[in-house]
Amino acid sequence: SYGQLTPPAGTFVSVSAGGFHTCGMRAGGAVACWGYDADGQLTPQASTFVSVSAGEFHTCGIRSGGAVACWGHNRWGQSTPPAGTFVSPPGGGPVIDDDHNNTPGDATVVSVSSSTVGNLEQPGDLDYFRINLTAAGTLQVETTGGTNTYGTLMRSNGSVIATNDNGGTDSNFLIEVADLQPGTYYVEVQGYGSTTGSYTLVASFSNTSPDLVILPPSVSDSTLTPGQSFTLSVTVHNRGTAGSASTWLRYHQSTDAAIAASDPQVGFTQGVSSLPPKSESTTPMSITLTAPSSPDTYYYGACVDTVPGEGDPDNNCSSEVEVTVEPEPTSDKMYWTDWHGGKIQRSNLDGSGVEDFLTGLRTPRGMALDAAGDRVYWAEFHAGRIRRAYLDGSGVENLVTGLNRPGDIALDAEGGKLYWTDWVAGKIRRAALDGSKVEDVVTGLASPWALALDTTRSRLYWTDSSSGKIQRANLDGTGVEDLVTGLYYYPDDIALNLSDDKMYWVAYWTEGGNVGKVQRANLDGSGVEDLFVGSSRLHGVVLDAAENRLCWTDWSPGRVRCAGLDGTGGEDLVTGLRSPTSLALETSLALE
Repeated sequence: SYGQLTPPAGTFVSVSAGGFHTCGMRAGGAVACWGYDADGQLTPQASTFVSVSAGEFHTCGIRSGGAVACWGHNRWGQSTPPAGTFVSPPGGGPVIDDDHNNTPGDATVVSVSSSTVGNLEQPGDLDYFRINLTAAGTLQVETTGGTNTYGTLMRSNGSVIATNDNGGTDSNFLIEVADLQPGTYYVEVQGYGSTTGSYTLVASFSNTSPDLVILPPSVSDSTLTPGQSFTLSVTVHNRGTAGSASTWLRYHQSTDAAIAASDPQVGFTQGVSSLPPKSESTTPMSITLTAPSSPDTYYYGACVDTVPGEGDPDNNCSSEVEVTVEPEPTSDKMYWTDWHGGKIQRSNLDGSGVEDFLTGLRTPRGMALDAAGDRVYWAEFHAGRIRRAYLDGSGVENLVTGLNRPGDIALDAEGGKLYWTDWVAGKIRRAALDGSKVEDVVTGLASPWALALDTTRSRLYWTDSSSGKIQRANLDGTGVEDLVTGLYYYPDDIALNLSDDKMYWVAYWTEGGNVGKVQRANLDGSGVEDLFVGSSRLHGVVLDAAENRLCWTDWSPGRVRCAGLDGTGGEDLVTGLRSPTSLALETSLALE
């Protein structure tokens, strides 16, 4: 009624029944117990045992080193054995010197192609031998001599592979098993009935077996665009000394330069015909695949399923072939952040095709594009973070968090740097493009807002909203200087035309009232001039060299407006927007 008659699955070499529980010892020396467990009698100590004996409410076992371990009921100390080693088998009786131990845990190790003398000292004596196979093949074990023996071949988990009584000469056993895989095996020798006496155990092994490998793979094109089709080809080779059975070939994609059967499978499974020894498939096997949608470096290869009797099943996967997926060439686009709408939108450069690019953002402000790197970067003002994504809108990730009101962003893609303004802390900071290695560049400023870089001259330009200044410094933060001062309005975004040595900026409003301006000056701050005066709440500005124009955003009304670089010929490009803020162009001809 306590489950003592329901043993666990598996094989055992000895069993001992107690009062209301049972314990058994497996071939490797591990012990399992079942039945009544009120006193812990079903929880043996972790060890390798050579014998075990169950009492009414407790169990004791002799470990391989001779120490005794007990568990279960201990009211009278029956589960607390004295220190020392013990040799008495369960049930007592005389101790007989055993030439080969009687459990797999203490088996005598023998090599293949060997002869080992043994002796069955008493009726019921068991001798165990361990054989380690390093390759697949055929194993033969037998005894010779005048003793009537009975043999058993077992796996390392104790499961029986084969038994034999009189298959050999003179009532000796002989066991021969083909297609054994590399691993550990045990041979149990015992006398038939109550037979005792000496014998010689003879082991021999033949490792004639197939061995499938895959020659280095190839692809029809190693530089692809997202979704492009390509062909992956491999050749299966049997370098073994025996023919191989038919099997299956599976293609895999990996993120590292090591193909494994655990890598994601791509395409479909293909059948591989049986191959003679030392031969390969007559024609390469191939499959047509589609390049991943995300630009990156990928690795492809194939693995062939193991066949019966294979000599080395660990070399069935090919080496890798590298495939690079490059960004899809895209038409030029204009991007802008929408402060109150919490999104980034984009359109064609003529203003058509307006679409939401990224949504669910929190007051996105500054933005910069890295078209060559297929990335867009932006700052979320009230969320205090800088993020980026691919230009297809995927892969949104946080780069820097915990910031105090980040305003604008500027990129030095070749230098691997990302710059931003910290409006509240009065700083300009930078980091690596992945957001690591954050450091201050310029400190002690009033309210730095918008940024622009001149990487050719290693200079950094910015607007300061509360002090009404445009300033610049070297990219290392030294040499801070005022370029334009006395701007009694809210100077916002700034852009550079390095070919003409001009800088452009927009004003949120002016000293004359609720009126905004677009202005420009020389890079040294001289020659300030108005290009556009009229609307209020101007924010972003960008220069388009291909069209020889500048564009800016305007909250009142919500629009993107463009004009010539001298401010003439102004026209609305996109209208009906909510609160367009920062602007950026996806084109190699965009000016800083």
